[in-house]
Amino acid sequence: MIPTPIGDVELSANGQSTDDNFNDLGGGVSHSKPFSKTSAISIGGNISRHNNLNSDDFDLDILAADASYAHLVGATRFSYGLRTQRVDLNSMRFQNSNSFIANLQRSSGEGWSQ
Repeated sequence: MIPTPIGDVELSANGQSTDDNFNDLGGGVSHSKPFSKTSAISIGGNISRHNNLNSDDFDLDILAADASYAHLVGATRFSYGLRTQRVDLNSMRFQNSNSFIANLQRSSGEGWSQ
């Protein structure tokens, strides 16, 4: 057994590597709705599938959704968002997470931002 961030992994009995073939599929959607010249809301979602074609080991599905609100005050853009994510490993729920994200971006007169 080898401990990893995603759980313990057991190597094959003879200690040799095995060949696996994977395909990766993914897609997403997003929509932004301006309320005015200085504020908008955005929503989005995506799905990703990492499928082991040789076995049911290490199949990984990720579903995520987010929503955010942004507004501009002078040269400073404030944005606040929520994100939720679900990860399935081998068709079993592995991890759920929820996040609050806040950003501040300030623009200068020369086109630079920080």
